[in-house]
Amino acid sequence: MNVRFYNVQGRGAERREFLMDTTGLAALGLPDLQCHFYDMEPGEVASVLGDLGYYLYNQGDVIQDGETVGWTEQQRWRCEHQYALAAPRRYVLDLDPGEPYYAGRQHHDENR
Repeated sequence: MNVRFYNVQGRGAERREFLMDTTGLAALGLPDLQCHFYDMEPGEVASVLGDLGYYLYNQGDVIQDGETVGWTEQQRWRCEHQYALAAPRRYVLDLDPGEPYYAGRQHHDENR
């Protein structure tokens, strides 16, 4: 499993926008992970992706849409399966770290 880091540009300079994801889990039949975020320390996000990636490797795709993951009460990130924002096209588990950090969009409250 590898963790990749993207600096997202072109949406305005007022906030630092990033995308991090994993590759390698999809080849094993598991969802890779992604987090599209603002103003967070990339090392912290990479640590969460790495830890959760190893958890999925050991336990399987057991996290359901709408469930949260985290290691403290203040760190509860909502999860949702969706298509990856970065190539290759694959299904990922998207992580929402909450306001004001999440730069993506989850569909858990919408009909798809």
